Order: sequence, then structure tokens, then C-alpha cells
Amino acid sequence: MKFTCEKALLQSAISISSRAVSPKSSITALEGILVNATDELRLTGYNLSTGIRTIVPADVTEPGTLVLSAHLFGDIIRRLADDVVSVSTENNMVNIKCGMSEFNILGTDPEEFPELPTVEYQNSLILPQSRLKAMISQTLFAVSDNESRPIHTGSLFEVDSEGLSRVLAAEDAEADQSSVLADLPQEILTKLVLPLGDFTKADVEEMLAEAAE
Repeated sequence: MKFTCEKALLQSAISISSRAVSPKSSITALEGILVNATDELRLTGYNLSTGIRTIVPADVTEPGTLVLSAHLFGDIIRRLADDVVSVSTENNMVNIKCGMSEFNILGTDPEEFPELPTVEYQNSLILPQSRLKAMISQTLFAVSDNESRPIHTGSLFEVDSEGLSRVLAAEDAEADQSSVLADLPQEILTKLVLPLGDFTKADVEEMLAEAAE
């Protein structure tokens, strides 16, 4: 694998993907970020309950896949100069160059990284990220932390013919079940809302499985 990428873009993608990385896991690969370089660069964090994948513009000269320690990879990129970062691998050894700096770290076999579950595309919608962030932020504080009623520890997403109509704190929601898209847990919503706005794309596509699956 060999690619070059702007440091700021790579750092932002690592930061976002790392939100879903397990700090401690019996599966070593889950403590890292899956780096997949094809015609674009994809970074994936996954903790078996939440997965975050980011796509970064990059110049890929040799495709490949490897898992890198989220903490170590993120710390190295953060300390680099604001320049183009070059990453190349040979087997599981990774070489990172930027300006006058150069690092060599050991990666993990990508075969040890579990696959993210498939999301059904028929239950999807597209909306401005600013609107999604505002709707979640304005209801997140009202979500219950009572674990005895798990369905109350999330927010209810309702859709109509025009798209996402409202987001409700599930504890107080009295929704028409025919219009409910999903009830998403507070932990997932927090990880979702924080990265919004980091990139300048006008729209964000949210893929939500039917009945919160």
C-alpha cells in the first residue's frame, strides 16, 4: 500500500474514525483503524456496536489494506507539519513521511478486523448536515439514562414523505409507529453529532437500518 494525503484531511478522518475504536479489546485489531487504499482512502473504526467509516481524498499509487493503532497513528499524524503525508507499507511494516519527519510502525493483519454489518439502503435519506446536527443536539440532553428501559435511552427518528420530520427524546415520545425510522441510542448519537461540520460537504447521507437494526 502506498498513498499521499494532505495532513489536515488525514488527521480529521483519523479523529472521526477513532470515536468508534475500542480502547481495550480482546481483539487487538479493534483497537486500531482499518486503512483501505483503493481509488480513494477509507478509514474505519469499529467496536462491535458502533462503526464509523470516513472517506478521504488521496493519491493512491499502490492499493492495499492494513490495521494501524488508532492512538499511535493519530498521535504521529497530529505532530507532523502541515504538509503532504506519505504512507507506504511492506508486509505489516508502515513507513510514514512528512517534511523532515519519518516514522516506522507495525500494523496488524486486516483479516483480524471484523466486517461491519450491512445496512439496508432502502431505509436511507439525505439531508443537510447542519440540520441533522441541530435536531440531534436539541434533543440529546433530554434522553433518559435509565438503563432499566433501554428504549428510553435514545432518540426517536420520524420520517414523512418529505424526509426526516422530527427527532424526539424517546422517553417523552408518543410517535405514530408507522412513521418511525429508528430509535438510536444516546452513545451512537453523541458519536454521530460531534464529527458533523468537520468536513465542508453540504449534505450527509445517514444510513439507518429498519426498526433500529
